[in-house]
Amino acid sequence: MNSGAEQKYAYTWPEALHHLKDRVIRALKQPQGRGNRAWNRLEVQVDGRDIMAWLQGQTLRPRMYWRQRDGFYECAALGCLAMMTDEGACSLPDVLSRIRSQLKHSARGIKFWGGCAFDPQNLDDEWRGLGAFRFVLPRLELYREGQSYFLACHFSCGADRVEDTAEFFDHIKDPCPASGQGRPCLTGSRTEKHVPDFLGWRKNVNDIRMLIRQKQVEKVVLARKTSFTAFDDRDVFDWLNAVEANHVLNRHYLFAFQWGEAEAFMGASPECLFSRNGRNVHCEALAGTSPRGETGQQDRDFHLKLRQSCKDLQEHRYVVEMIEKTLGPCCHVLNSGKQPEVLSLKTGFHLLTLFAGQLNEGITDQDLLSRLHPTPAVAGTPTQTALKLIRELEPFSRGWYAGPYGYLGAEQTEFCVAIRAGLWTMNRFSLFAGAGIVRDSDPVSEWEEVNYKLTSYLERQPAEAGGRPG
Repeated sequence: MNSGAEQKYAYTWPEALHHLKDRVIRALKQPQGRGNRAWNRLEVQVDGRDIMAWLQGQTLRPRMYWRQRDGFYECAALGCLAMMTDEGACSLPDVLSRIRSQLKHSARGIKFWGGCAFDPQNLDDEWRGLGAFRFVLPRLELYREGQSYFLACHFSCGADRVEDTAEFFDHIKDPCPASGQGRPCLTGSRTEKHVPDFLGWRKNVNDIRMLIRQKQVEKVVLARKTSFTAFDDRDVFDWLNAVEANHVLNRHYLFAFQWGEAEAFMGASPECLFSRNGRNVHCEALAGTSPRGETGQQDRDFHLKLRQSCKDLQEHRYVVEMIEKTLGPCCHVLNSGKQPEVLSLKTGFHLLTLFAGQLNEGITDQDLLSRLHPTPAVAGTPTQTALKLIRELEPFSRGWYAGPYGYLGAEQTEFCVAIRAGLWTMNRFSLFAGAGIVRDSDPVSEWEEVNYKLTSYLERQPAEAGGRPG
């Protein structure tokens, strides 16, 4: 339990909300009791509930959702006490430095939620609402650690008005009971458009392969944008619920960031960029992909084929070498697996190498972000050459797709790589996925790889969902 907890049992929801509101207002009326903290935090333990359903029922914005990959930590965040963006020509290093300074002088447990664009030099109007980066300190969090649930409120003594805080609490809706009937699927949806289509995809893959043969680049990750239209009134959490309904996710981050009424970013990513707990840091190389089989024998065949695939092992090696080169100087201890293991997910297999290190003094989250993003798993190698080719060849802006998304805290920080992700605007959903192109890549195989990376969002089969190349 984080700072500000006091009771030894879980309150019912009305009790918890009333008790927390009363404690926060009393603290605001006596600011001297909180010292010189930038931000304060109070929380109470509450009885268990469906966290995503609670967040979906709220009318306040922004709304943020995060479920950790191992499922132990889940958080719904609501409202905005402070926001850091690229508006006013603010740079990301400056903003991260400000956040670090504020966290240093704030209560324990406070986190800024948000993320960054994959390539800030390539943003179009579709991503204008999010910008190059955006981090939010929410007013309220409902979160779960294991089987324990907590309700937490953030506030600033001397800055927050009692009247505004009371009004905020009055807008909090009661939790919706879990239906127990499963999540809605994406029925009533149709594939609208693939950008690029297969002909454009095949040309881009072949162009990259030619540049690889000419030794101008070693690997480039190409992405595809697939747009869907829903015929009924769904919001971003209906889409997120559908991911859970279609596939019981294992080892996936599940996240959503809705900053206005009509726009939200969401995804289900298997990939960790880095997690930091104190001075301990963990990250991973996740590159090299294979589908699952329809039978146990096919599964074993695909598993073995991935382990022996020169193409996939080469693709994976680029990411391992990059992490060793960039993270190594940040750590006085850095350990990793000698050989990649095969990670088994519901939708496919991936080659995986884990890294664990102890950070040198003075290394910040800003240092880790700038060194690790973008990895060759989402950009390519050499990085700047790959980024230049992505800008030239992809007929759309990736926006926040494949960028870092997560939270910044004084004690802990964690970012996933926002792959298998999409941008929701009212009843339209633009979904993004990619594939690493190396010398031995085949355009048809890479197209099909993108298809089955999208199956978590669809009730259809991969070939049916993505169209058969021809």
